[in-house]
Amino acid sequence: MTHRLKFIAVSAIVAAPAIQAQNCNLSEYKPSPGLTADAAQKSLALVWDGEKNDELRLRLSVQNGTPVIQDVALRHKRRDIGHAGN
Repeated sequence: MTHRLKFIAVSAIVAAPAIQAQNCNLSEYKPSPGLTADAAQKSLALVWDGEKNDELRLRLSVQNGTPVIQDVALRHKRRDIGHAGN
């Protein structure tokens, strides 16, 4: 899972200018099993499978040119079990 987290971090940094410009184009993006990305409402949401039946979500935006974590959420695939963020 460490490689997946590195991929997510790099994706967030690369996507930051596009989010700020409100020009994040995911038209050629193809979800991978256990990993999806969605650009909406001036933010980028990354969702990936955690351990067992957990699902994690990271929402990012750009404020004054700096990537900002809007929230990080963890849920069991059938119910919400935790949330941290704005």
